[in-house]
Amino acid sequence: MVKKSFFSTFLKSSDIVQYLAFFLVIWLAYFIKFRAFGLYEDDYWYIGKPANMNFGELLDLLKNNVFNIEGGQGRIIGFTVPQLLAFISFKLGGISGVYILGSFVILLNAVLFYRFGLKIFPKYIAGIATILFILNPADTTKPLLIHILQLQISVTFVLLALNVYLNGRRIPAFVLAFCSLLTYENAYLPFLAAPLFAFNWDKKLIRRFIVHLIAGFSLILLIFVVRKLMGESRIAELETAETIKRVLISLIVGPVVSIGSFFVAMYEVVISVSVLKWILPAGIILFILWHFITEKVSYGYNQVKTRLVNLPGLKIEWESYETSDRIILLIIAGLFMLICSYLFAFTHYPPVVLHGRSSSVHLAGSVSGSIVAAAIIYLIHFLVSRNNALKHGFNVLLIIFMSILLSKGLLIQNDFKKSWNGQVQFWNEITNNTPDIKNNTIVLVDVDDNMYDIAYIITYSWALPEGYNQIFRFDESWEYPPKAVIPGITYENDLQYDEQGIYFEPVYPFVFEDREKVYLEDKNVIYIDYNDGQAARVDTVFRCDSVAVATAVKPVGEIPQFKLNEVGKLFLKK
Repeated sequence: MVKKSFFSTFLKSSDIVQYLAFFLVIWLAYFIKFRAFGLYEDDYWYIGKPANMNFGELLDLLKNNVFNIEGGQGRIIGFTVPQLLAFISFKLGGISGVYILGSFVILLNAVLFYRFGLKIFPKYIAGIATILFILNPADTTKPLLIHILQLQISVTFVLLALNVYLNGRRIPAFVLAFCSLLTYENAYLPFLAAPLFAFNWDKKLIRRFIVHLIAGFSLILLIFVVRKLMGESRIAELETAETIKRVLISLIVGPVVSIGSFFVAMYEVVISVSVLKWILPAGIILFILWHFITEKVSYGYNQVKTRLVNLPGLKIEWESYETSDRIILLIIAGLFMLICSYLFAFTHYPPVVLHGRSSSVHLAGSVSGSIVAAAIIYLIHFLVSRNNALKHGFNVLLIIFMSILLSKGLLIQNDFKKSWNGQVQFWNEITNNTPDIKNNTIVLVDVDDNMYDIAYIITYSWALPEGYNQIFRFDESWEYPPKAVIPGITYENDLQYDEQGIYFEPVYPFVFEDREKVYLEDKNVIYIDYNDGQAARVDTVFRCDSVAVATAVKPVGEIPQFKLNEVGKLFLKK
C-alpha cells in the first residue's frame, strides 16, 4: 500500500474547490475593502515600527524581543514573527502586501480547521464547521493586522497540533502546541481537549486524558514560572484569590457568550440591513453554490446496542442510533474544549465583549465554539434527514444563517474603513497645525466626544503618541521625539505639578521612553482644540496652582520639513 504524502492529503481536487470557497468567504467577509484599511491600535507599535526600519534596525528589534521577557511578555514567537513578517511584506507590497499576507494566514487556518473537521465530521458538516470558524462572530479582530500576524498564527500552531495529535503523533503535537504558547497563550487552550475527539471513550481514554492534561498544564506552568522568575509584570501582578474567582466565572460566562454571539450577530445584521444591500444576497448565492458542489451526508439508521459510557463502576447501555451517539460525544467533547478556552480569560475579564480588540478574549472560543455549533447543526441535520421537507427547509435556513454571518463581516470592514479615514484626517490636521515640533514637544489634543465613535475598532488608542514617529524620521539626537496626547486616553488623571513643573502620568510609560512622569516645557507645548470636527491651534496657558506653562506660538514663514517615513506616506497620503 502506498502511503499518501502530507501534501497529497491537502491537494485533492475536491478539497481545492473547498479551499477556494473558503478564500472567497474570507475576502468577502474581511478584506473586500482592504485598500481602504490602514494601521490601528497595536499596529502602530508592532506593524508600523518594523515597516519603517532598515534591516539592521530590525535585527536589533528582534534580538530585544527574544531577550527582553518584560517587553516581549514572554511571547518569544509572538513578538518576533509578526514584526519580521510585517517588515518583509511591507517592503514587498506596502500596506496592501501586509493585508494580502494576512488573508493567506487566515486561509491557512481555515484549511487546517477543515482538515481537523474531516477527522471528526462528515465532509459536508466539516465544511459548515469551517465556514462557522471563518465567520465566528465572537472575535471581531480578524482584519486587525497584529492580531492576524500574532494571534492567528498562534491558532495556526494549535490547529497543526490538533491535526497531528489525531494522526497519533503525540510528541510533535505537544511541540506545536508549545509554539502556540510562545506566540499567544490563549489560542493554546483547545489543545487540552484533544484526546476527547478520538471517540474511544473507554478505560484507556481516562488514562490517556489524564496524562494529556498533566502534560498540557505542565507546559502552562513552565511558561508561567519562567515569566514570573524573569519579572514579567503581568504575571507578577496577579493576585491569587481574585484570579481564581475570575477564572471560575469566565469558565461559565465565556462559553455562554461565545455561543450567544451567533444570535447577537443575526440581530446586528438585521437592524443594519440598509448598509448590506449587496453582501447578503451575494452570500446567499455563494452558499447555495457551495451547498450543491459539496458532498452530502449519508446517514445510517440501523439501531444498535451500544455502550456510550463504559467506565470503571459506571456502565450504561441503551438502544440508539450509532450516528446520534457519535454526535452527542462530539458535543460533549466540544463543550469541554469550549470551557477550557476561557481558562485565561481573567486577563480580559469579564469575557463578554463582542466588539473591538478586546473581543479577542474569544480567540480560543472561536475554535471550540465553531465545533460545538457545527455539532449541534450536525445533530439537527441528522434528525430531519429522513423528512425531505424538513431537510430542505433546514438547508435553506442554514444558507441564510451563514449569509448573515458573512454580512456581519462587512459591518466590521465598514468600521475599519471609517476609523482609518478618521486617522488620516486627524494626522493631516495635526501635522498641518504643528510644523514647529521639536525635541520633547507635547501636542495636547482635545477631541469631540463623538468623533469617530466606532464599534469594532478604536480610532484613538493607547498608541496615539507613537503617531509622529510613524510619520516622520526625526534627528537621532532627539531624546524625546514629539508626542500627541489626548486626555483620558493617553493619561487618565488631570495635569499635576511638583517642584519640577507641570506633568501628566502616561497610562503606558514605555510609549514615552519609559517616563513615569512627562513634564510640559514652557513654549514647547501645543494645544489643538476640536470643535464640531474642526481642528484649531489655540494659544493658551496651562496652570496648576502657581505653576504655569505657556503654549508655543505658531510660527510664521518657512518651516523646515521633516523626512517622511514609508508609513508616514499612508497617513499623509503623499
